[in-house]
Amino acid sequence: MSPRFRYAFAARALAATLLVSVMVLVWAQSQGPAQAESAPRNPSPSARVRVIDGETIEDLRSATFYRLANVDTARSEAGVACAAERRIADRAAATTGALISRARRLDLIPTGELDRAGQPTAYISADGRDLGEALIARGFGRPERQSGRPWCDAGGALNL
Repeated sequence: MSPRFRYAFAARALAATLLVSVMVLVWAQSQGPAQAESAPRNPSPSARVRVIDGETIEDLRSATFYRLANVDTARSEAGVACAAERRIADRAAATTGALISRARRLDLIPTGELDRAGQPTAYISADGRDLGEALIARGFGRPERQSGRPWCDAGGALNL
């Protein structure tokens, strides 16, 4: 085989190798994002809990219901003292749900104590902000030490 023929053969082999390499790289890049999108992601913090009412959540990992340790919110169930109590209770639940659903980090710290109904209490924070304090600041709750005080006066107005 002449040297010229060997050189031409080697050049063609190199060109074919480069072409195949480029094709493999292009194919791999086109497959990369699709595989990344189908990879399981860490669930959001809100996927770990279920909001029951403004001050009660269920930890879905342990199937435990916790009441916020530092806040008292109105009740929305039948038999509440006034319509205003039901409205503020619904707003407290919606606010708790919104704060949890937007959170990138959710911290649940059980106190080791039980409330009057025998339910465990916990401090819960969303992105470092205490949920009980957030409800109080928005006017949808009051400090726990005021629990037991009626939410409505005799005329049906809210007692905040």
